[in-house]
Amino acid sequence: MKRNLANWERMLRVFGGLSVLAAGAFLVEPQWVALAVAASGVGLAVTGAVARCPACMIAGIGSYRTGT
Repeated sequence: MKRNLANWERMLRVFGGLSVLAAGAFLVEPQWVALAVAASGVGLAVTGAVARCPACMIAGIGSYRTGT
């Protein structure tokens, strides 16, 4: 699997995703909004953990540069 995220972006995505996940976990009303926020946090954290963003791949962009 080819990566398209640099290490700095990976860290931002993981920490940001975990923060969004925590915010979703503490939202009380309405519950479907809390679930949507938590799910988006999980998605963000997972893309950071695997160093690959499918949306960036489709758009042909990425922050990862080989040899740096």
